[in-house]
Amino acid sequence: MHAGYTEGKAALKDKQYELAIKEFTSSVNTGDKLNLFYLGFANHKLGKLKEAWKWYKKSAGKDVPIAFYNLSIIADEFGNSEDAAILFLSYIDLIGVDKLSIKEQGIFYDRMVNTNRDSKYYQEMQLVDQEIVRNFSSISDDRDGRKWNISGGDFNFDGKFSITDLWVGFTWIFFYLGDWIHFHMLYTFPFGFSQFLELDVTFYSGWLSGITSLYIYLIVFPSIIVEVINVRSFYKNPK
Repeated sequence: MHAGYTEGKAALKDKQYELAIKEFTSSVNTGDKLNLFYLGFANHKLGKLKEAWKWYKKSAGKDVPIAFYNLSIIADEFGNSEDAAILFLSYIDLIGVDKLSIKEQGIFYDRMVNTNRDSKYYQEMQLVDQEIVRNFSSISDDRDGRKWNISGGDFNFDGKFSITDLWVGFTWIFFYLGDWIHFHMLYTFPFGFSQFLELDVTFYSGWLSGITSLYIYLIVFPSIIVEVINVRSFYKNPK
């Protein structure tokens, strides 16, 4: 990579956006699309939307699809909902519906809501919407395929059953309920729900999943058991 690009990336990492702009500008004539994108990104971070738009526009294409995403964000900030929708469709077209993150799905639906229903772009968004639904309806609960296909008690897949498998198996069972709930929050609930809660796949077997599982084991299950006992007692000894 050329010096300006390398120095510019280092400046971005340190959040020195003015310096990044200087470095990326010094190597703008190389025609490097990423150089142009990062020049737009640095301007975007400084709130220089028109400059950011100019450089994003120059970098946008199959090599830098994220530029269309950022252009859509700026168009939305400018209040141009139709341009925001068109640009986001360009982004989806390049990366594919199956690569959309939960956050990006939420942005797509926001763009769709704000697009004129008589527009040809709204019809195109409806097709994308159908593809998103088909894609997610085909997703199975396989966030960790190995853990969901246990055989012979070999939870850590080292080819044998040992004491380590007992611990791995215990943690798998403990997190199972929390992971299961979070899976459905991501893929069964309306897309905006997980976006609002800022949930993603990193929550699997994490602290939030652990708290959810612990709550179910300590509060929900005992409450259900007590209720069942009370009902059985009532029918045995009705007052």
